[in-house]
Amino acid sequence: MPSVVQKASASNSATGVTTQAVSLPGTIPGNTIVVFAGIKDFSHAFTLSISDGVNSYTSRGSEILSSDAGLFQMWEVDVGVGGDLTITVTASSAVDAFSVVGYELTPSTFDQIVSAAGGGTSLSVGSITPGTASGIGLCGIYEGNAGVAISFTAGALFTKDTETNSTGTARWAGAGESKIYSSTAPLTAAWTWDNNASFGAGIFATFTDATHSISGSAGAAGATVAYAGPSSGSVTADGSGNYTITNLGAGTYTVTPSLAGYSFSPTSHSETISGSDITGVNFTATHLQVATATFSPVAGTYSEAQTVTVSNASSALSGFAMYYTTDGSSPTTGSTLYTGPITVSDSLTLKVLSVATGYLNSAIASAAYIIGFAISGNAGVAGATVNVTGTSAGSATADGSGNYSVSGLVDGSYTVTPVLARYKFTPASRNKTISGGDVTGVNFTAKLSYSNHRSK
Repeated sequence: MPSVVQKASASNSATGVTTQAVSLPGTIPGNTIVVFAGIKDFSHAFTLSISDGVNSYTSRGSEILSSDAGLFQMWEVDVGVGGDLTITVTASSAVDAFSVVGYELTPSTFDQIVSAAGGGTSLSVGSITPGTASGIGLCGIYEGNAGVAISFTAGALFTKDTETNSTGTARWAGAGESKIYSSTAPLTAAWTWDNNASFGAGIFATFTDATHSISGSAGAAGATVAYAGPSSGSVTADGSGNYTITNLGAGTYTVTPSLAGYSFSPTSHSETISGSDITGVNFTATHLQVATATFSPVAGTYSEAQTVTVSNASSALSGFAMYYTTDGSSPTTGSTLYTGPITVSDSLTLKVLSVATGYLNSAIASAAYIIGFAISGNAGVAGATVNVTGTSAGSATADGSGNYSVSGLVDGSYTVTPVLARYKFTPASRNKTISGGDVTGVNFTAKLSYSNHRSK
């Protein structure tokens, strides 16, 4: 956004003054300093010098106005390195009532300058048609009784400095605080005061918003690309990840992309605009995945029911949630929402899917829990029912190879008995003891019973 800022002003009503200086802190490279100077005696000339923080500058010339009451001069100076500047104006010989005012303008391209100078009780600076924005600068000196009123018109906000010397005679020298004027109507400023022996001068400077752009690829559609520097804001990358930041004045900008679920390389770019657009400011975006859930206690065999807590390192992400199943199927966002610890009292496989807004879904975490111990072996024939009785109980059906496993048993003594119609098992049963672990190899021999067949 264009701006016209009064950085500093100074005045001196003592006689025999030859120099007047103002300090302009924190100037920005690429901007323009406008220096106003006024003296009561129009027969003297001015010179301008700059120090403290500027290694180079270019004066774009000056404009000199005079009236029967004094002389007014303006310089335009391009800011080089920038920083804290000291502007010093020197008169060719000693003068009375010396004023210097400094402005900093952004951007530095001027379209029109209108100026005027005069004595009497008023001064009107000619009409100007604003461009994108307008800056207004006014400077003046009066000599008369203390407390003489000075007023400004033109819709601008103004400040003034007043000094009174030891004899009670007031001399004032200062400038109007400039503002942006964006109306399309012509603008005229008037300056009035109450003393006919006064001098005044004024300048309007209008400028178009001579701006440039920074563009490139953010690497991801919908990414927010923020920029900070002489101006700041953000834009959104299009469906192909491309972005363009417009209306940027001269200066250095930091460009930083962001999007939930993505990391960017590099994290930011520093770019300096100096009279032209900047293209190809590109980033590489990586789509991030939610971390895989973890379980406590971990998967395993336990002699009693377990309370399982599911955790995830990505739990702080926006929109984070976990969904789970206990039947061995793969969970989706339509599965049961995890809200707290899960009680596992029977053997099962717990599977968890983790999600977060903008991120890739996690890999599915899986943990198999066996509650209690098992007695296993071979029943001797497929389809046999193997019953286990004792401290706890259970049963299983032998598979096609006759193998069986009865789980969920706690420590204690057990009797294992296979059963299948028309079959005789040897031995008819076996006694086993579980003590802190599974019992394997509990085998039987099965033989078809013909006596049952003949009895029919």
